[in-house]
Amino acid sequence: MVPLSTPQSIPEMAQLQVQALILLSLTLVTSLFAFISTSSHTGQSAVNRKIAAMLMCLITMLFLITITTVAVGFSVNLSASLCRTTYILSATFWLAGKTLLYLWYAEKLFLDWKFHRLSTSRWDAVYCINHMLMFVPYLLALLWVFNGYDTELKPGRDCRIGIKYTPAVCYLLAYISLTSVYITLSFLYPQLRRPRTPQDQIFPSHPAVRIPPSKRQRRRRRHQAFLYGGLNLLTSLPPIGFLSALLLAPDGMLSWWLFVSVTAADLTLASAVASLVCWAERERVMPEVVMPAFGAGCGRQKPLCAECARHGRRGSSVVQWFTGGLLL
Repeated sequence: MVPLSTPQSIPEMAQLQVQALILLSLTLVTSLFAFISTSSHTGQSAVNRKIAAMLMCLITMLFLITITTVAVGFSVNLSASLCRTTYILSATFWLAGKTLLYLWYAEKLFLDWKFHRLSTSRWDAVYCINHMLMFVPYLLALLWVFNGYDTELKPGRDCRIGIKYTPAVCYLLAYISLTSVYITLSFLYPQLRRPRTPQDQIFPSHPAVRIPPSKRQRRRRRHQAFLYGGLNLLTSLPPIGFLSALLLAPDGMLSWWLFVSVTAADLTLASAVASLVCWAERERVMPEVVMPAFGAGCGRQKPLCAECARHGRRGSSVVQWFTGGLLL
């Protein structure tokens, strides 16, 4: 049996140097993502998403720098406390990054649902239920992650990390999978539901012509909904794959390097997705609202003035509804 204090061989030292170089390279890439995410947008929701993306990049950089220091520590003196520290650091940074990612998706959902008039404010029932469905089970996940872990030192300077209870791994796997599916369906729901009629959208007591979006705009929004749903599934693959491997492992434990690699890849992928979307997206323009002239009346029996109605499209059902079917 090889003692734990035996100095490492040259190939092992070279392997650790390569690992540290990879982590530092990811740090530089993440700093580039942080710079990209500072692209200027208007609107409070866009600012919130930009802040979340920048914080994700910052957390990823801090994790990569910290874990590089830990990897160097493994080459000097491997101990049980260092092994536990590796798990605590990885779990803490990973949970912080996933929390910001879910907040980023929540902001995207709020903007999308507000555009389709499914959500009006951040305090309405739909928005609050979305947060409750995502974050109430999250508290139980925190309990399992920080109270159910186990570490083990094996001969050959190998630190193995795992979670003691199989139900805890199953719960984390189910939570991440169901949350990912729920967010994806939330993006797709506005595109799959039955379109509203003009009577559902506009009230007679508030006569306003809301110019309907063009076919190109509707197609663009539909493509964006599928894109965001697909990106959400993509960012869920690393943790789902790792938890599945942890569940299938004979002793329920995996090497520390695999644990750190998956965490680094997951955080880097989340930072890349959030930053690149913040850089590439353009704020959606709400449909133009045309109000009648002052003192023109507000009943359904009194149509809009011709100048206001001319802003609508010829044959538009919304304009016809206000003009009594008159084609302008």
